[in-house]
Amino acid sequence: MAAWHRLSAGLAAALAVLLLSACGTDGGQPLRIGFIGSFTGGGHDLVIGARNGVQQAIDEFNAAGGHRGRMAELVLADMAVDPPEIVIEHLRRQGVEFVIGPLLSGEALRLMASPGAEALVFVSPSATTPDLAGRTDSFFRVVATTAEYAASMAQRLHARGLRTAAVVRETTNPEYSQKWQESFEARFAALGGRVVVSATLEPDDPGTFDAVARQVASAGADVAVVIGRPLDVARLAQRLRAQPGRQPVLASAEWGGGESLPELGGRAVEGALVQQFFDRDSNAPRYLHFAEAYAERYRQAPGFVAVMAHDAATAVLEAIRQRRAGESALEAMRGVDGLEGLQQTLQFDIHGDSSRAAFPNRVEAGRFVRDGE
Repeated sequence: MAAWHRLSAGLAAALAVLLLSACGTDGGQPLRIGFIGSFTGGGHDLVIGARNGVQQAIDEFNAAGGHRGRMAELVLADMAVDPPEIVIEHLRRQGVEFVIGPLLSGEALRLMASPGAEALVFVSPSATTPDLAGRTDSFFRVVATTAEYAASMAQRLHARGLRTAAVVRETTNPEYSQKWQESFEARFAALGGRVVVSATLEPDDPGTFDAVARQVASAGADVAVVIGRPLDVARLAQRLRAQPGRQPVLASAEWGGGESLPELGGRAVEGALVQQFFDRDSNAPRYLHFAEAYAERYRQAPGFVAVMAHDAATAVLEAIRQRRAGESALEAMRGVDGLEGLQQTLQFDIHGDSSRAAFPNRVEAGRFVRDGE
């Protein structure tokens, strides 16, 4: 039996609610749009935030009448349960052509290397691997690559007068974390900085957090840069704060900047420097409307991944709207250009790549605030 049929009861129930709420009774068959994420594990909060952002875009689309009377609905696929080929088969059986996701670089690379992937159009909110840049394929994204963001963080830390760094990365998503580390270290060294510790964390082995915390503390680095999930950043921060002596400034790559970080880390992550893919102080009318509706529905403010996922869904829905008779899904997606997202104009180059600014934030009094430096 395919692993898809072993989905948790909670995810199956969520899928049923999404299908029932999105389906229309008029206008023919629903427009089925895929959503790929890993719904279990330490990064599930980002997946849920992304799904919420996508669902809000779907609901807005349906409230406006859908497309020619056809309503859109989400078809979920869980990469924590199924291998890529089963995910692709499942989506194709459901009549899906457009997919929002995956979120992680490793997932994106595995999917794009799998048979049948060329029949689907993927629009990722957050997969930043440079290994998919500059390729003519069916992979699109609303974000730039790790090279740009890691270099930005190196410049930011150096501008603060931080000259020595301990760089710590998790090992489950090396397509992201290792590339980010390499880009950060290259830029930091070019600026005159020095990496004094380069260590890895095994998220499923709590002992590695204690060992790495001791290693970082003994090196006396100005800053500890963590590349991992919010849970990884929080766990290491707690171990670091238990070490004697001078404490390094804590910094996190974008992946660790999920909205759960302040709660997970508590006082240990106070003052942590994080880059996020959205401006939480934005006054853009589209964003303000989205944020108000999101907070009312989900009882929390949207994080960066919800904003990016909404943008990815907006691009997919626009491709559906403007698709001409006889045009493939890929051709329709390539025709999307200059579309207004929540905070920026969405533009894809000929390879489906995009750019997106990263905004400096820090944790203060248990919440994220813009870091004015």
